Amino acid sequence: MVCIEMKTVRAWSFCFCSLIIVGVPTRAKEVEAELPGWEIEGTLTVDALWNLSGGLRQDEAILGNLDFTAFVDTETAGWWNDGSFFLYILGNGNAGRLPTELVGDVQGTSNIEADETIKVYEAWYAHLFMNGSLDLLLGLHDYNSEFDALEHVGLFINSSFGMSPDISQVGPSIFPTTAMGLRAKVSVGENGYGMAAVYDGVPGNPNNPQGTHIRFDSGDGIFAAAEIGRVSGGEPGDAAYTKVAIGGWLHSADAEDVFGEPIGSNGGIYLIGERNLSERTAVFGQLGKTDGRRNPIAWYVGTGVTWSELVPGRSGDVIGLAVGVAFNSDDFLNANPGLNRSETAIEFSWSAEITKHLSVQPNIQYILNPGQEPGLDNGLIAGFRTILSF
Repeated sequence: MVCIEMKTVRAWSFCFCSLIIVGVPTRAKEVEAELPGWEIEGTLTVDALWNLSGGLRQDEAILGNLDFTAFVDTETAGWWNDGSFFLYILGNGNAGRLPTELVGDVQGTSNIEADETIKVYEAWYAHLFMNGSLDLLLGLHDYNSEFDALEHVGLFINSSFGMSPDISQVGPSIFPTTAMGLRAKVSVGENGYGMAAVYDGVPGNPNNPQGTHIRFDSGDGIFAAAEIGRVSGGEPGDAAYTKVAIGGWLHSADAEDVFGEPIGSNGGIYLIGERNLSERTAVFGQLGKTDGRRNPIAWYVGTGVTWSELVPGRSGDVIGLAVGVAFNSDDFLNANPGLNRSETAIEFSWSAEITKHLSVQPNIQYILNPGQEPGLDNGLIAGFRTILSF
């Protein structure tokens, strides 16, 4: 069993529930065996991070994240062909301060930082048409699970390498709160794809982050997304694997521009790509652009490299180095004189596989110009992530 000391009642509740679920992985496997077509998985992630210098305050932050998922293939289950259900229960807890309260950064030192709660994170049904070339999905859905998504960024803890800040700043259907959406994906030729989606413009209830909320208020508008791309060379672990994609988004929720004036819509575009240089080495790149009058962050640039099995005989280990830079827009700087132009996050991470179900990930991050505030010294964060899967 794995547990961390929590300082609030909600955090203790999260920890207790985590112990219960982690303590019964064998039962989950029994359910899969008894119910063909079912896949049940769980993961408990704990981040222990220390802000050693710079930023707002030198202190520690401990975060817990519980993922529990159930996937059902309706054909294998004996129900009907070409369908699938997915349910994702998410739990979050923390001890003490959050990393952003220590560092003061805008990009997010930990991608599991969230309010303390347990909620339904995703719940959707998908169906295949036209011999599998068209995939339609309806329900609570994480936009970033498919859009603006790369495989090799999964090693890194900083939020920007997963969901780039040019998009996350507008609050779409992403971690830790999703919205109802409809997504369509089509296959184009042997390796190409195109997909589009529309979501409720304001996920959950912004005034109450606890629990699950599905609301359709008059000012929510929509968050619309589209992406086309090409994936070739097999799977992400294959030596010839390559992915490149370009996408765009439109947000019509009630909002204000950087000068406090109401805006009717917001939008941006992005370009992402990754490539395996060999079976052990991979590189990735991210580029995002938004309207500088409507958004504080006008540009984002990210890149990184990962190496696996650097130590002979340790095939489950992965080491990586990544850099992400968020650039303020000219309009935002004019509206907020004195801020720095950009914030840069540099991360070194090493995921070491202890057992098949347990990994420990030492992590170091250096944040230049945290929060773009000239009065804050560069932040140095060190710690580790522990991941227990069952």
